[in-house]
Amino acid sequence: MSIESLIPFGLHKETEQLVDVARIPRGKICGCICPSCEIPLIARQGNQKEWHFAHQSRSSHTEIKRECEYSFGVSVRLMIRQLAIQGLRLRLPKLVHTMEAISEMTRESRVVEVEVEVTGESTIQLQYPGVGLQFSGVEVDVYGHVEEVPFILYVTYEGRRVPAELEAPVIERSGIVELRVDELRQIFRDQKEGGYLKALETFIEETTSGKSWIHHPRLPGAILEAEKLLANRILDHEKYEEAAEAVGPGSLSGFAISKLITEGVSMSARQAITKNYECIMCKSNWLDTSPICVKCDTHLYTREV
Repeated sequence: MSIESLIPFGLHKETEQLVDVARIPRGKICGCICPSCEIPLIARQGNQKEWHFAHQSRSSHTEIKRECEYSFGVSVRLMIRQLAIQGLRLRLPKLVHTMEAISEMTRESRVVEVEVEVTGESTIQLQYPGVGLQFSGVEVDVYGHVEEVPFILYVTYEGRRVPAELEAPVIERSGIVELRVDELRQIFRDQKEGGYLKALETFIEETTSGKSWIHHPRLPGAILEAEKLLANRILDHEKYEEAAEAVGPGSLSGFAISKLITEGVSMSARQAITKNYECIMCKSNWLDTSPICVKCDTHLYTREV
């Protein structure tokens, strides 16, 4: 049986808390039920397979409140909700907004790309966390605040994906992060005798694995900044090619052309003032807008050639 089909966390009837399979008695006396269908669970703590919960025989339970949808993913998601209520710290990944466009005005179309960093890696402590609340029209797993800004955690796995409503939230100044349970499968496989709770806590608090930003409060501003940078980058490419064509191939270095563009000198002015000079004193030759000899530091011995 694969780890994906096993249940790492069960609902302890006496305490009404989710528990790690490694922290309760073995077998039927574990005192746990499935929080989905409420069928009693067995704590399997063998030597060959990963420790896990399993449903007791359904034949002895004629009344099942609803079809059991409890799975590896659901089990982990419910435990994340419980940890959030107890006080949750999150290690969050870096977010970079990338934007690209094709410049069609140059002789050859080229892809122009810019990147704007929205946020670096960070660790946050959620304030006033709640679970199973509504945000932007959908139920989310964790709803808290970070410095008065709403922060949402949405857990995903096979069959449960991020709703489109969270990608364009009603509250634009909010942070929304996806946590992918699938990333925990290999981590849990390595826990041969339970210990899933500690592995989950480490995954949430100390790593950026399995997490990605759905929305960030600074993302709209970063998008506007990227659009401006992209427009300027395209304009620079177009001006560069215009300048290169105007002065002729091999006449000026790329640095010199870029300098002319930066200084805002018109095309006709650049053509008019760029000349060939020679210093009769040191015999230097150069193509520039200035008649001053770099070696002699004067124009007194300069002539046009």
